[in-house]
Amino acid sequence: MSKDRVNDLISLIHKQQPNLFSYDVVDLIDFYNSERNLPRNNEERYDAVFEIAESLGISEEAATVKRYTDFNEEKRKTFYRRSEITYGAFSGRNIVFTGKGPFVRGELMSLARRAGAEISSAVSSRTNLLVVGSKPGSKLRKAKRLNMDIITIEEFFNILEGKSALAEDISEIDKLVEVYGEVLERNYNNKNISILIKDDKLKSKICKVFSSSCKAQIIDFDHKKTDILIYQLYYENNSLLQIAEDNNIQIMSLGEFNRNLMQLSDTCVKIRK
Repeated sequence: MSKDRVNDLISLIHKQQPNLFSYDVVDLIDFYNSERNLPRNNEERYDAVFEIAESLGISEEAATVKRYTDFNEEKRKTFYRRSEITYGAFSGRNIVFTGKGPFVRGELMSLARRAGAEISSAVSSRTNLLVVGSKPGSKLRKAKRLNMDIITIEEFFNILEGKSALAEDISEIDKLVEVYGEVLERNYNNKNISILIKDDKLKSKICKVFSSSCKAQIIDFDHKKTDILIYQLYYENNSLLQIAEDNNIQIMSLGEFNRNLMQLSDTCVKIRK
């Protein structure tokens, strides 16, 4: 399976399971596989993502269709003759288009401007929405690296017609605090947490969620002070894990940590009800 197809599947997994700290291939396998059996090579890891998606009712074909749906020529002509555009639907959005479809790029830009958007030709820090047609290129890869909102051309037209709306702009950290804040406060207050994470951006996100939710202290690993060590499977053979285990420090992979938060969060919701 190609990396692009895997990314398509991960996008749909993200929509179905929106409250994970990370959607890295390894972290997804960790979250959905409590036995922590990490496949050794990319091909096996991609197959594991496919199996995860399949268990959630997401097929490889569905991912492709969802991500790169094209309209037929008749729908193109019908829609462009209509004037029922939801004005302001893209207000405050700086949009970039990529990929192919039945509309020429100038038509798409014109429709987006009529709905209140600004248009850019390249993905940058100013861009906050990428609209994707079939066979997208480097713009899609860059948008993913920047954690940018990405929608298909079909979704673009649904928003124009008022059939759906863009999700409310709220930062990923705020969303995680909203979902897990109460659980973190109840279970991690005044704990010393050490985080062994490969990705600095991801580590920063986890630290900010902690600091916004409770009085836990994020510290460099110290076998005398650390209460809990959270790590990515990339570090499974790291000597610090053995030291932590020898000193009876609680150890959790990132996937296990996320699963525990989700279970505790569900329990809190049931208690409130």
